[in-house]
Formats: sequence, structure tokens, C-alpha cells
Amino acid sequence: MRSCSLLLLGLVACGPCGSSSSENGTTQPTEAPEPEAPVVDDALYDAEGNLLPSDVVIAGLALPRGLEERPSFGDRRHVYWTNVPLVKVQGYFGRRLITGQVDRLGDAAIFRRAVPQGVRGGVVHLDVGIHPIPRGGGSRVEIEEIAPEPQNPPSADELIRRFDEEQRRLD
Repeated sequence: MRSCSLLLLGLVACGPCGSSSSENGTTQPTEAPEPEAPVVDDALYDAEGNLLPSDVVIAGLALPRGLEERPSFGDRRHVYWTNVPLVKVQGYFGRRLITGQVDRLGDAAIFRRAVPQGVRGGVVHLDVGIHPIPRGGGSRVEIEEIAPEPQNPPSADELIRRFDEEQRRLD
């Protein structure tokens, strides 16, 4: 708002023809205002061109802006699509996930058993895949929450008993 007021004040001072008169009566061209810095799409990117986080969080991992949720099967599987280039999406997740294994399948990257940085307590491991969308130029993000191992797993005898019981119910 202030820069707009200053610009308006400058235009009024210059007069209608875009020039100013000096004391000796000669006309001098006025300086053109400096062009403003290019506007970055602040809806998705920061000043350096990196994706910004959204308000959507899965197991402590903030997803980037610009993702659209797609249907997925299961409570622990999440699928998203975006028009954001693959490199930008992979860079976003690469800075936020801690893992010892990243599988590369062509241009796709899958972060295996990853943990979001900064998560405390109740850590859920994630498999996060970022894949190119063929003929679309965007990216597909698949996040699968890996179920924690049970604290007290059933014994082999208990598993056999449960299996036999289930078979009797089906017969």
C-alpha cells in the first residue's frame, strides 16, 4: 500500500507528460520506476522455489501444498496427485524424511521405512513413493503407514489355534 502511495505521489510530481522542468526551463525526462521483483507463486513455493508445507499431516509428516487426494484402499494408505514437477516433490520429501533406504525405479523414488524429521513419541514408519505421472507432467505421491509390530505377539500355538477356529467358522 505504501509503495502504491509513493508511486502515485511520484506521478503527480512529474506532471502529465512524464517529464519535469528544471530551474532553467529545460525539460528533463523522469526516471522510470524500477520494475518490481518477479512474483513467486507464493501459494506453493517459497522465495527459493521450494515447496511449502500444507496443513495436511500424516503420521507427523506435513505434506506439501498443491496435492490433491485420490481414492485409496485401506486406512493406512494415502494417494495424492499434483501438477508440481517430480523433482520439486522429491526434493520436498527428501529433506523431511529420515531413512536408510531409498529405492530408485526409473524416475520414481521410494523412501522405505522412513520417519519424518522432528517427530517425537509414537513414531510411525512410512513408505513414501513419488512417481511421475505418464503423459501428465505431474507427480503421484503414495504414502503407506507401516503398522507397528505388536508389543506382545501371539505364540505359534495361539496362531495355530486361531487359524483352526477360523477354518471351522468358514466350513
